[in-house]
Amino acid sequence: MTDIRATVVLSVLLLYVSTYSTGKTLPNRDVCNALYETVMSEKRDGSKTPSPIDVNYCLNDVQGADIDCPIDASSCSNNCSFLGYETDKSGCVISCDCRSSGFYEEDIKYESKDIIYLKLAYDALDAEIAHGVGSVEYAWNDVRIEGRIKIPYVMDDSLSLKGRIAISNAFSKFSKKTCLDFVPRNDENDYIEFISEGGCWSYVGRRGGKQPISIGFGCEWDGVVQHEIMHALGFWHEQSRPDRDEYVTIMKENIRPGKENNFNKRADIDSLGSAYDTSSLMHYSGYAFSSNNLPTILDKSTNKPVRSQRKKFANTDVEQINDYYGCGTEVSTTSTTTQLPSVWSEWKEWSICSVTCGGGIQIRLRQCVSRTDEEIECPGSPAEERACQTTPCITTTVVPGNGTWGTWSNWYSCSKPCGNGYQWRFRECSGAVDSGNCNGSMWSGQACNTQSCNVTPGIITLFNGTVWTSDEWFCGFGRVFTGDFNGDGIEDLLCYYHDNFMRLKFGVEKGEYSIINWQDFSKLCDTFTEELRHILVGDLNNDGLDDLLCHEKQSGKMQVLFYNRESHFGSKKIDWEGSFPEFCNAEDDILYCADANGDSSSDLICKTGSGYISVMLNIFE
Repeated sequence: MTDIRATVVLSVLLLYVSTYSTGKTLPNRDVCNALYETVMSEKRDGSKTPSPIDVNYCLNDVQGADIDCPIDASSCSNNCSFLGYETDKSGCVISCDCRSSGFYEEDIKYESKDIIYLKLAYDALDAEIAHGVGSVEYAWNDVRIEGRIKIPYVMDDSLSLKGRIAISNAFSKFSKKTCLDFVPRNDENDYIEFISEGGCWSYVGRRGGKQPISIGFGCEWDGVVQHEIMHALGFWHEQSRPDRDEYVTIMKENIRPGKENNFNKRADIDSLGSAYDTSSLMHYSGYAFSSNNLPTILDKSTNKPVRSQRKKFANTDVEQINDYYGCGTEVSTTSTTTQLPSVWSEWKEWSICSVTCGGGIQIRLRQCVSRTDEEIECPGSPAEERACQTTPCITTTVVPGNGTWGTWSNWYSCSKPCGNGYQWRFRECSGAVDSGNCNGSMWSGQACNTQSCNVTPGIITLFNGTVWTSDEWFCGFGRVFTGDFNGDGIEDLLCYYHDNFMRLKFGVEKGEYSIINWQDFSKLCDTFTEELRHILVGDLNNDGLDDLLCHEKQSGKMQVLFYNRESHFGSKKIDWEGSFPEFCNAEDDILYCADANGDSSSDLICKTGSGYISVMLNIFE
């Protein structure tokens, strides 16, 4: 039944299109571009639900590139079958030993204790020996109340709002079509934990204890969640059934090198008498793992590529679940599954108090996010208010001249680069209001950049129309930052992925970015909430090389990684960290990194939502 993969840790084999001497390949950018548009769309149309294979492939494997691997896999003699060899995070083979954990068929997670069952199931010819994984002992069937099975779950804080909605919708569909109800965990030993850990993946069958299912970025679709839950319930991919060759043809010549094992047949699967179904939620698409945009699975009834779907349960999916869990032909619709028909967003920041003293109010708002298929109001109010500035207002008589001026600030930037500009500085008057104020002004101004502007007469030419385009996919699912990281005066490109994986390309004089100079996982932002973190680039230690700063809104936490010419940003430790909860943490505040005082070190500049500017100077020593 279908596919997907797991963790945004890189895969065993990277993908296809451009093959390098290392044996790695780059992804099909058409597949990933189309997937990116679908995932980023606000319309959650079930008919456009992406394939979990494509989600994991584009999230994970695009991070691979033309890098030298220490071991050529073709020199290994061990027969590791579908397990593959031990690899590092960039997908390079580092040992000819077989992998002891990882992912099979892209989204099925396994550990060392599962290998014997997988090898028996996929490598053995003796069906009696192979039969076992997915049998009744792996089912969630020990708690049955009034004919309905209760499966406890928890949702981890790492899940996005879209992910929570998709999980809730999937629960509702299981409850409607089967006798399975997903209920919040109390103190049960065995339960499912929904997490966001890079991609979409699950174990097959019940394992005991806390059992994770990952619904990461790109996986927040009802059908994808249903697919992963079906794995946890004990179901395998449909096309791995031993009778599949009677219904579909596998086009081996079109499969990406290294992905052939994903089309293995199990020695035995008990399909409970259900017919083979290419429309099952658990069936690969007709172009799964294609190396050339040609089909890999043909439907023998039409001789056309299989048209898989992730929109809803196929009838055979429902039949197998109900048979496997003994639901009977008449499924009760009296469900206790916890549903979230509509979900409140997080509260926005409190507004500025309506008064400065004497008692005012502050207001904050939240938004009701409805389910995709029906409009149901959220319980409660979208607004909340609280009292503020309750201190009584005090009227005082100010006595001039009793205050003391502080030192002048540095001069602000000149208003013009040439042709007579003006710049300002300010100072503060110290002392309580009732002790008086200071004589004179808090502002001082002076002329600057008085030299004339030399304007070259004639037509100015800015661009000549020449365009250079890279020949490889660089940062389709990441965010590109620019900075002079190697100090050669040319802006470089840094790609940051949501799982803290980075790739770096140095610029060259002719305006090209041809090779990947470094890539690895970084510790920066590792402990920050994904939706709240923000990365800035600037020279923070005054060494002429740009560095990275990560800021987490709401908490005000900051981390800094200094650029290192040897390890780049792959340091195992953070160079500096601090917390400033009162600085630039409102939802509408915007933080910038720039040299505000001319000392060559980057400072922090905040534009608040109300239009004010705040500056935090860098005091690095």
